[in-house]
Amino acid sequence: MMPAPFFAKFDRNFTFMRRKTVNPLRDVPGDSSADLVGASSGDPIDALELPCDRPVRDQPRPDQVAAEAERALSALKEQYDGLVANDIAKLRALWQEADQNPDKAEDALTQIFALCHDIKGQAATFGYPLLTDVAALLCGFLRFDGGPTPPKHDEATLSVVAAHIEALDVLLTNKVREQSEGQGVIAALQALIARVRRQSDAHYP
Repeated sequence: MMPAPFFAKFDRNFTFMRRKTVNPLRDVPGDSSADLVGASSGDPIDALELPCDRPVRDQPRPDQVAAEAERALSALKEQYDGLVANDIAKLRALWQEADQNPDKAEDALTQIFALCHDIKGQAATFGYPLLTDVAALLCGFLRFDGGPTPPKHDEATLSVVAAHIEALDVLLTNKVREQSEGQGVIAALQALIARVRRQSDAHYP
């Protein structure tokens, strides 16, 4: 039989694990520390905070949360122009790599697709819906998302990519935010893609 002092030591070290049973369907006393064994001894359990311990007046109102979110979004919008400009510069560099190094064209076009996919998902949120539209067109053309066969890595494909990169740059430089102001650009890109697809030997549904 184990000596009694061993059990006494074990009991002292783990008393903080025993708590008073609290029925969540009843009112919980305001002083939660009194309900937890070992709370006054600095045990880790003393750091626990039950929802009922936080005064209702400390909870932000829905309008305050919305205002804070709007301020955060406005701050991000101020930074987005610079971020997307960097992405467009990367697109230009990748296009040059694909144009000058045919062996690296597929990898470069895959990276172009990834960057355009990011722009497609972000630009409209930050006030540039036309950038989203242009990026979506290029993503659909490149088809590196598990869809049908992508276009050949030839001059026609690179011309389509270059036209979309140029469109992104022009729209951002001129801060064109209204979709109605850029429908001519979208129509021209759509016509270019249709013409290249008709001339291409690649399979399209």
